Amino acid sequence: MKKKIILSLILMSVIMAVVPTTAFADGGEGCMTIEEYQQTLTQEELDTMSKVDAKICKMMNKDEWKEGTFEDRRRLAKRTLKRLKKQDLIKTYRYEDEMYAFTYITGIKGGVMLKEFDSLVN
Repeated sequence: MKKKIILSLILMSVIMAVVPTTAFADGGEGCMTIEEYQQTLTQEELDTMSKVDAKICKMMNKDEWKEGTFEDRRRLAKRTLKRLKKQDLIKTYRYEDEMYAFTYITGIKGGVMLKEFDSLVN
């Protein structure tokens, strides 16, 4: 269960990294592979993204998250993301569709799902 949430977070970050704003759905000019995109990031940016991921994982390992209600998780996620923004580790965050979406300082999108991942929902 915990692994599915963490994997969903990581997968969302990777998917968002692969689709820059200049990408075309038909594979036209402007599309980048994961490897090409990763080469555009500095080690400092990668380290900062790792710090964000570590802090989010730490939040999700707390009993308050594991045993909390949807609203408990929403408050905890908001508090954590607010702190990350104040520390200049992320650019923005917002609540949408039962999750918090955020933007790493690199411009890559990430997210925190507040409900358990449902493999039956696409």
